[in-house]
Amino acid sequence: MRKRIYTALLLGIIFSLTSCVFFNSSQTVKIGDISSTDLISVDIVGLRLGLNINDIDQTKLSLTPETNKRYKYAFDNDNQTNERIEYESDEIFMNTDTNDNITYIRGYLVNINGEAFDTVERIKAELGERYNEYWFDMELGYRAITYADKENNIALTVVYFRTDDDVIWSILSRE
Repeated sequence: MRKRIYTALLLGIIFSLTSCVFFNSSQTVKIGDISSTDLISVDIVGLRLGLNINDIDQTKLSLTPETNKRYKYAFDNDNQTNERIEYESDEIFMNTDTNDNITYIRGYLVNINGEAFDTVERIKAELGERYNEYWFDMELGYRAITYADKENNIALTVVYFRTDDDVIWSILSRE
């Protein structure tokens, strides 16, 4: 009888610890202990951190209901030339600070030095090997890599599906 109780207790502890490890890692940007990478030339679809929201075409902006500092930017698909951009980038999300400067951008297409990158391997080849790779959402099969620019206080997280290296979305944010 005691042996069964101890076995059940041990299995409960193991299950609890395993659950904490898997579920705590879900959908969190993880900087980790990585060397700094210069991200000052990185933007998402031409939008950069620090840009004032008032300098963007206001006809394509809408405030999201949750807060008055969170914006949704809709793209005019007729002007897009890449079919994948038309499909994936109908809108991006931005947060701003009290001065209306962009502090967070979530979208699809990462631009580095003005060139568009839509696969993780191309981004890794351009930015180098100083990144943290981890499960972004294990249940959905999403992996992520995060680069950190510690000098400029910028983080770039690229989320992709585990079976290919096509970008699902990218997050550019202040750390």
